[in-house]
Amino acid sequence: MFHITQLGTRPGSPLRVIVSAAQHHDDVLVVHVNAGYARSPRTGGTPAGWSSARFEWPMDPFSGVAAVDEGDQRRSVLCHRQRTRWGDFFVGELAGLDGPGVYSLEAADGISLPFEVGTGVHDRILDGYLDYTRAQRSAEEQPGVSGPLFLDDAKQDVDGAQVLAVGGWYDAGDHRQWTSTTALHLGALAAIAVEGPHAWRERARAEVNWGRDYFLHLVGDGGQVPDNVGGGALPPGFDLGTWWFENHSGTASDGSGSLPTDDLPSSGDERTVMMHRNPHAENVLVRELAASCPVGPDAQAARSRIVAERVWRRSAALPPESRTLFLASRLRAAAALLRLPRPIVSQKDVLELAEVLLRRQHVSADTEPGLSGYFMEESDVDAFRSIPYSCEPAHALLDASEVLDGEAQDRASRAVAAYIDAYLLADAESNPFGLPPYGVYLDPEDDRRQVFRAAGGGRGVRTFMAPWNRDLIVHGNSAVTMHQCHLLARAGVVAQRPDWTRAAERILHWATGANPEGLSLFMDIGYRHPVPFSPRRPNMPGAVVNGHIGRGNDTPYLETSNAVSWNTQEVYGVPAAYAAHAALWLNRAGTAPQHTTRSKDAS
Repeated sequence: MFHITQLGTRPGSPLRVIVSAAQHHDDVLVVHVNAGYARSPRTGGTPAGWSSARFEWPMDPFSGVAAVDEGDQRRSVLCHRQRTRWGDFFVGELAGLDGPGVYSLEAADGISLPFEVGTGVHDRILDGYLDYTRAQRSAEEQPGVSGPLFLDDAKQDVDGAQVLAVGGWYDAGDHRQWTSTTALHLGALAAIAVEGPHAWRERARAEVNWGRDYFLHLVGDGGQVPDNVGGGALPPGFDLGTWWFENHSGTASDGSGSLPTDDLPSSGDERTVMMHRNPHAENVLVRELAASCPVGPDAQAARSRIVAERVWRRSAALPPESRTLFLASRLRAAAALLRLPRPIVSQKDVLELAEVLLRRQHVSADTEPGLSGYFMEESDVDAFRSIPYSCEPAHALLDASEVLDGEAQDRASRAVAAYIDAYLLADAESNPFGLPPYGVYLDPEDDRRQVFRAAGGGRGVRTFMAPWNRDLIVHGNSAVTMHQCHLLARAGVVAQRPDWTRAAERILHWATGANPEGLSLFMDIGYRHPVPFSPRRPNMPGAVVNGHIGRGNDTPYLETSNAVSWNTQEVYGVPAAYAAHAALWLNRAGTAPQHTTRSKDAS
């Protein structure tokens, strides 16, 4: 079985060739590159009476033995057996295919799915993403997807006050709308509207305005930001200190609000607007509203700035939160505001936040084996881990490096390089697919039932979330990998590091078929997929699913039966937004000059 991307790759970009080795006894495998319909001829494959002079025999194409002439001029790659913790694979590196077209790979006993080489392959991610956000619109009929819902008002959980909460996007094919995740679409769509393919810019602008209008009327006059709409209520006696579920804000509500209403105001079945403070939701909304300001109309863009600044000022007047997630998203919000004309923040504000975050980066001594460059929680109580915001600290410092100058800029850039080279890519070599780690654990839980690789200093690391954890949540890693893909693609262009860009492409290849099951996690891309799950809307256009979880031994698991599981197959908007950002940066990488100089801290 070939494990190959069903999306494709850019001309000249190297492609990792991975083939299952379970049925082979040799240590090497020759893989040929085919163009179009081409296949190797087969002995005994053509029956008597069929000349094959004009058309090849169309039935049973893999009957007989491959008859590859030594003089065959097709391109080939030699793959060597690798014995990995995920099993045995043949692995080889195919230097870039420069000629645009459709190709497949072939070995003696099988052929890969077709894949494209072309400058526009990543645009297919953008096209699917625009379909997805349109289908996720709340309160508007989507023909062929859903009818109109939630056309009435809603009520706050703190006092029952009626508020306008009509519009916006759903989060995961359900009826819930988390601010910290659905607001992510504003920046991704704004980026498409500004620099995406011209044919789609108007679609993206319309989508920005749809979602932005919802957030603008949802924020209170004093800058209060609801955590979610339609999530329901907190369970009685729930401890907010454990609410974050590995920093996955918004998962504590009981789900009771994910039900249709009668669309009549004040009739008693209004959805709940959860008003308890979520600092991360505030920071994300500030950043995303600021990022959407270049997209008109001018009046709405101006309101976006006013509301973003109102939320920022209210947050600044409240006691600061110390979790690394809040600190990083606060830094990102400050950097986004500083990019605006006549900003209300200064370089000093950004620098102060960056200094605190820099102190939380774990940097190993040169003589200390193990991983380095990852981030810690305050007072080193644990390493920073997150499901939808896995690279938030590194993204924050990359943001800071773009608005600071001098030594402060250099320090932020070096921190990003250390995170990528000494942590993400250093551990990505532990598996044949180049998948970076989920996170580091200072005190690995239940290590009798689950495996942690050594991260140095007695700490453990896993590619996937540890299934035995105190909150008993096991979540797919598509959001994790797509946030990493976004970081690597973006940093690769900014720092002119093509090795980072290639690592980003490799992650994207994983998500589009180069994984153990050979399934594309993007439903509109490729030929074979898992069964996508939405409790409300089947066959969601442009859907991306939650993705792989990890067994106790840290090998990947994806549910492939019809017994759908939310953990791996639920539709999720977060990885779709990150993938759209990554696609735009990879498009830039195809035109920007790339150099191979490594940073001085890339060890």
